Amino acid sequence: MNHLTPPPQIAPTAPSDQAAPARRHRGRRMFWFLAVLVSLLAAGELFARLVVEPRRGIDAAAGDVQVERQLKFIRDLTDDDPTDPDIDVVVAGTSMAGVGLDPQIIGDLSSMNIFNASIGCGNPMVMSDWLPNHVGPQLNPDVVVLAVSPTDFDAEACPRSWTPINDLLNPVEPKLYKNPRLYIQQNSALWRNRSWLRGINNLPQLITEPDWVWDVSFRSDGFWQVDDWAPTDPESFLLNPNRKQIRLDDDFMNALRSTIVDLRAQGIDVVISEMPMAQRWINHLSESTISYRQAQLNLEQIALESGAEFIPADPSLHKDTWFIDEGHMTPSGTAAYSVWLAENLVKFNG
Repeated sequence: MNHLTPPPQIAPTAPSDQAAPARRHRGRRMFWFLAVLVSLLAAGELFARLVVEPRRGIDAAAGDVQVERQLKFIRDLTDDDPTDPDIDVVVAGTSMAGVGLDPQIIGDLSSMNIFNASIGCGNPMVMSDWLPNHVGPQLNPDVVVLAVSPTDFDAEACPRSWTPINDLLNPVEPKLYKNPRLYIQQNSALWRNRSWLRGINNLPQLITEPDWVWDVSFRSDGFWQVDDWAPTDPESFLLNPNRKQIRLDDDFMNALRSTIVDLRAQGIDVVISEMPMAQRWINHLSESTISYRQAQLNLEQIALESGAEFIPADPSLHKDTWFIDEGHMTPSGTAAYSVWLAENLVKFNG
């Protein structure tokens, strides 16, 4: 009988001596990668908190700092008598209205008490919450003047700005695992300033010339005091030289309607003042699919349909030398626009 010899059993081999060092090497590389990443994020967060936000002025924290400042001014006005803060007229809009409407000039000429409740990137979505739910009930003005430009209907002007601002106006305690975006927005200066920091050319001037970045002070009447703005070089005049279209956003137009209706329901008269813009910018938009004039007509139609008074900007206010860019006014432009609005408010109150 033949006896078959079983094949030899091959014992499992231990990992080679070369595999373990390779794994350790990969582990070290991953450790150092993560360490460098965390260090860069920590350094960026400190830079954003200690350097960027304190110096950004008008634009700080995507509107958050401005909202907090305006709420403080409003609380100061209502401290003595919350039922009668003695404000006759509130003017409000984006940063263009913040620097463009001086309550002192308007008040002196109209014999009214004026408060400027503007917010940077305070587009119609922001104002639909800010004015009826926060400003109106606390200041109880007789009139709210919304300084709105036809381009405020364009969501591309301040994309998504209403989300972080409305998060601040309606605060919640977000949990990281439930709402990571809101949690990070409220806790990270690096995240809040990420869009601005992408403009790497801003950084040298921010560090060496802090006054270059919107040297502005904020008066207790809400006005954004700027003393040294001058018309920019015509060659670099436009903020968005490649933008030649006004993209009308239905949500923005509906938000303006609801703002007017909600304020009037509180017994507050509403005036829509067309915000002047530089003539050069209006000409730049002449090739737009939806022209500046068409957007202006939409603004007028919404105002009248919703029960607001509409005051179109006087053509003389579109003077190029009164603007530092497409819509932010120099002190001379601010004075002219404020005088013009005061005269129209006197007529309105007749």
